[in-house]
Amino acid sequence: MKEEIKKYILDQAIVKHVCPQGAEGISKSRSIDDLLEMYVKDIDYCLSNDFPSNMDLLKIGGERLSTYGILIDDSSKKQNSKFTVLLGHCNVSLAYDGYTASTLFVKNKSEADIEVNGHAFVVIDCFDECIVRLHVGVKAKVLLNIYGKTTVHTTGPGIIKTVNKHQNTY
Repeated sequence: MKEEIKKYILDQAIVKHVCPQGAEGISKSRSIDDLLEMYVKDIDYCLSNDFPSNMDLLKIGGERLSTYGILIDDSSKKQNSKFTVLLGHCNVSLAYDGYTASTLFVKNKSEADIEVNGHAFVVIDCFDECIVRLHVGVKAKVLLNIYGKTTVHTTGPGIIKTVNKHQNTY
């Protein structure tokens, strides 16, 4: 990894008041993969602080983002993804079935059509002005955490526990 990338991200982290452990992790990172692993590990902080920005994530991660489940301005279909983050203006269809346990984050102005079937369990955190259309089958379960001005449409006989957080982020 180029030193100027690491320095740039560290400078951005300082502006966003990252904790000392986070700054140390960035300064010790040796590769883009190290930085992306930190993003996934510290997803709550990153989403709450829009850090790094979507543009910076694209510059840094490029094609590697999808390996980590991070999609920006994407339009695709995913099946049984364990960890997914939708950023920017995604328009994605996601399907979960079997005994899958997954975590999904939908942010910015993304739209997600989500089918949860079988014995699948999915935790979904929605932020900003995203749109989520959710169908949950008979034995499936979903925990839906709503932040910001998210629009949610739910159908199906499965268990959907909806928690409106009444705030914009964590």
